[in-house]
Amino acid sequence: MPASATDLQALAASAVEKWRGGHFVEADALSARLIAAAPDNPAYLRLRATILFQASKVTDAVATMARLVRSAPRDASLLSDYGYMLQVGGDTAGAIAALEEAVTLAPDNFAARVNLGNVHYAIGQAGPAEQQYLVALQLKPGFAPALNNLAELQYRRGRATESLATADALVVAAPQAAMGHHRRADALDLLGRRAEAMLAFERAVQCEPDNLIIALAQANSFAANGDLGRAEAICRDMLRRSPGHAGALVDLTRYASLASDYAVVESMRLALADPASSEKDRVALGFALGKVLEDGGDYPAAFACFADAAARQRRQITYSSAATEQVFDSLIAAFTPKRVTRLSGLGSDSAMPIFVVGMPRSGTTLVEQILASHEQVSGAGELSELSLQVAELVRAKGADSMAQVLDRADGPALQRFGEAYLGQLASYARGSRYVVDKMPANFLHIGLIRLALPKARIIHCRRDALDTSLSIFKTNFGEGAQPQSYDLGELGHYYRQYQRLMAHWSDLFGPAIYHIDYEKLVRDPEGQSRLLLAHCGLDWSPAPIAFQQAGSVVRTASIFQVRQPVHTRSIGLAESYGALLDPLRRALAGS
Repeated sequence: MPASATDLQALAASAVEKWRGGHFVEADALSARLIAAAPDNPAYLRLRATILFQASKVTDAVATMARLVRSAPRDASLLSDYGYMLQVGGDTAGAIAALEEAVTLAPDNFAARVNLGNVHYAIGQAGPAEQQYLVALQLKPGFAPALNNLAELQYRRGRATESLATADALVVAAPQAAMGHHRRADALDLLGRRAEAMLAFERAVQCEPDNLIIALAQANSFAANGDLGRAEAICRDMLRRSPGHAGALVDLTRYASLASDYAVVESMRLALADPASSEKDRVALGFALGKVLEDGGDYPAAFACFADAAARQRRQITYSSAATEQVFDSLIAAFTPKRVTRLSGLGSDSAMPIFVVGMPRSGTTLVEQILASHEQVSGAGELSELSLQVAELVRAKGADSMAQVLDRADGPALQRFGEAYLGQLASYARGSRYVVDKMPANFLHIGLIRLALPKARIIHCRRDALDTSLSIFKTNFGEGAQPQSYDLGELGHYYRQYQRLMAHWSDLFGPAIYHIDYEKLVRDPEGQSRLLLAHCGLDWSPAPIAFQQAGSVVRTASIFQVRQPVHTRSIGLAESYGALLDPLRRALAGS
């Protein structure tokens, strides 16, 4: 006998009760019975999708929501939930399509705006993400999650002043939550207001003393500002409270030398072998343990850790060497002498930026620290702003290639490009005449830098190809960054494309690019520093070669190394790995 309406309502109520109580297995079974009895009921289908989603059956949840959307394609609320589920399920394009349709149908749909902002942010589209958050906050001022995401986005774009203002609003909206104080601390740190940043971190910890993410962030802030001892102490305290915590173990290797700390090494091995460890943690722990083993001189064991961690990371990444080569081909084809000549002299006349570029792990942090130790220079770390501005320029010109961008560009366009970047850079000046942007990958944009910011200095860091590539291979960049770095063959191929592009820029711009060799710098820090400062128009000061004591901020993987006196121990380190690096040697040689 078919179930009556009363029976179905009772069944639905039971499913909701189990779901709200966190009993997802029971809720799942009850909602399945509900749909079997009433397969086309929209309310029951939506309940079923929600329960499936909460039970981590995302694929089934998406399929159930798709049925609903087909039956009600103009329901903005439904599309918003569907888009969110698609994002979690990994269908970014589908999520954007559903959410954009939702905000088109209902421009005041707050949830759809926030969800759409989150999707854009997740794939690195900072501009569209910020736009959606701002509209959402107009609809619902003081909504803490949107304020949190916006503050983080502004921080990651280097807009510290705006991030601080957003974080202040977040603290007002949720004063007892740690997230607002955390965001304030990040922004204050970026602005160089370190004492205030430390107080904000303390407040965040007071709000949520058991929040280990906050504790790790506080440790990283101490380390970035030179206090490795406090950073190490926080990590060790975390390990006392939560033995085997992957984040604390990994970060501890960044703040201290652990080659003889057998207890920590054993903890790392146990965490790696723990079936409960996530794949992300296994990757991070593998790289970290490899570093500790290398420090102890066990190169075969270290390489085994690096290789396993890299292989795990590579399986999670979509990367094509052929597509990468096409990108380099297109840049070389776009920046011809004819195009460069037509657009020369039309950009900004600001000399504020000093760009430090090159491959990762080529000495860019060392060079930044030397420059930032000069009284007329501030260091901004690795900024993503230039890449974001390049993407905005391409979109603004409606171009399919950089060649089209250049053909459609004129003086005002280059001025706008340069001024937009300078507007973000200025927040790092802190009264200094020059600001260093040490994003290594800006070597891709040297052509645009020369056109839009012709007075900017460009410092190109070079290091032995095998040593550089090994150092990259040993580094966990995380979150999809440096996708070419987790396979020795792909890494060697990418390095050759980098060399090819740098040769092109050198042919085009000659002495406008200053080349500095890592090996020469660490062997003769004073002599090379004098030449570097002179190229930048800076008077000599002994401070740059004592940068370890200068207290400047470091936010890269080089935190521990850069706090040590300049040394030559890394020169030729790749030879310690012998034949294990033969695939890399062949790739670098193009064979």
